[in-house]
This record gives sequence, structure tokens and C-alpha cells, in this order.
Amino acid sequence: MIDHATQKLYIGIDAGGTKTDVHWRYLDASGRFEDDGANATRDGIDQVVATFAGCIEEVVARSSRSAQQPPRTIEICAGVAGAGSLDVRELLEAQLAGMLGSRLGPEVQVLVRVVTDAELALFAAHGLGPGAVVVLGTGSIALLKTPDGRVIVRGGLGYLLGDEGSGYALGRAAARYAARHTEQGERSALAQALLDALGAVDRESLIRIVY
Repeated sequence: MIDHATQKLYIGIDAGGTKTDVHWRYLDASGRFEDDGANATRDGIDQVVATFAGCIEEVVARSSRSAQQPPRTIEICAGVAGAGSLDVRELLEAQLAGMLGSRLGPEVQVLVRVVTDAELALFAAHGLGPGAVVVLGTGSIALLKTPDGRVIVRGGLGYLLGDEGSGYALGRAAARYAARHTEQGERSALAQALLDALGAVDRESLIRIVY
């Protein structure tokens, strides 16, 4: 006989611009899977909530089948790219809790905590203690948590203003390099390799492919 007080489903969500990584644990069962990327700034709150709701419903179905008992409480912690604003995080929490409450019914208690994906990485690396984390790639950012609990942030400006080291930034730099060599009429071996990889033969085709 399962004690209803122990019927808690724990869900951790790491949502970045490229993919959403979902981990869950319920009683003696656990699992993980991936879904589409979710970025609050790029995709908007409604799209992020819809992506998360689909992921969580999938987790509820999997966990219920594994334990043959539906969860009574669902505790969710989601680290979301593009959710640097407190207003955005609070809105995500409220909308996600409301949507799940309407879908799962009043007998299931839903608790939601939304942080940034960088904060999630900081906690994973250092727990509640001081430390630093640097994320390089899509959503590049650096966070430092001081011994007195302050969190200092550098970067996190998004793919247009920042994201140094990301696939987008490197790809843009490569396309610019190829474009400049094409305009100058002098193609280095690297510029030619980049043009071949893009399927471009001249300046006009390069612009058309990129845009």
C-alpha cells in the first residue's frame, strides 16, 4: 500500500535555446528525455509554457505507469534560458501552475519554481555555497556567487548582443569571413571550404543562403 504522503513527483527541467532536458523521479522510478528548445526571450512565455506542459504531462504518464499510482504532488524546478527578469519568471510560474492545475485536476497539487538556466548550473556545481560557473555556447554567461550570497552576472546578452563562443556566433563569423574573401576576389582555402559547406558559389548566393 502506497502512502499518499510519499506520492511526490519531482521534475527538473533544463531549458536552453537548443533543447529542453527533463529529469524526473517518482517513488522508486526515474527517467529523462529531451524535447525542443525553449527560450523565454526568443520564443515568448506562451510557447515556453506550452512546451513545458507537454513535457510534464509526458512525465506524469510515464511515472504513473511505472508505479501504477498517479502522483498526488508534483514539484517542478525549471531553469529557463531568457528568463533573467523576475517578472518573466513569476509569470512563467503562475501560467505553468495554472495550466497544469486545469489539466491535471484539483486532486493534484502543483508547485513550480522557475530560475534561469545559468542559476541551475550554478546550483548544480556548488549547491548553496559560493562558487562560479561559466556557460559557453548558446546563452553564454558567467555567474559568481560570493560568500555573502550575492550573485554577480556577466554576459547573458543573447545571440544578437552576446553569446560569444556559441554556434551562432562562430557560424556568423565564418560566414563573414567567407563573404569578405569573396568580395575581395581572393579566396583562401578556408573561405572556399566555408562556401562549399554552405553550398554557395559567389557573393549573391552566399547572401541568399544566409538570409
